[in-house]
Amino acid sequence: MSSVPHDAPTELTASGGASTQESRPGRMLRPLGMVLVVLVVGILVTLLSWDVTRNLARQTELRRFEYRTIRIVGDMRHALEADEVLLRSVAALFSVGGGISRAQWRDYFNVMESGTRSPGRLWLGFAQRVPAADRETHERLARADGLATYGVRANEQRAEYYPLAYFRAFGTQDRRPLGLDLQEDHGA
Repeated sequence: MSSVPHDAPTELTASGGASTQESRPGRMLRPLGMVLVVLVVGILVTLLSWDVTRNLARQTELRRFEYRTIRIVGDMRHALEADEVLLRSVAALFSVGGGISRAQWRDYFNVMESGTRSPGRLWLGFAQRVPAADRETHERLARADGLATYGVRANEQRAEYYPLAYFRAFGTQDRRPLGLDLQEDHGA
């Protein structure tokens, strides 16, 4: 039996026998290996946390975008419904027997516009169907109604004209389109 305890480290001797001391390089690799394991685990935890945080931020931004989009669509829908009501009310105004005068047209919009603004609404007009035989009468009545320089503006003779007889600009008082035959403007 040997007198070397079982738990003592062994070391090789020159004759090939075992010694009780462990080699120095092996002893230094153990702490370095632990440091590398801790480093790798730390990097993995950091990357995982970053990925989770990034995904949560994306989901938050997506929810915020969807909320804003729903609000904008709702606001646009509301504005379009208001414009539809405006167009229907103007159509009802013209359906009254005997037509309307320009003073009634102005009064209608002065009452209706009090405190309401729609940024997308630029103007509203009514193009009246005027047969060529009634063109002069139409121009004379418009001038008598307060439009001193009114005239149907068309580049050629036609059997019928569709001049912009009533016009309301929102935000500015622009009267230039009055009298313009909408058949001249292909975008109308």
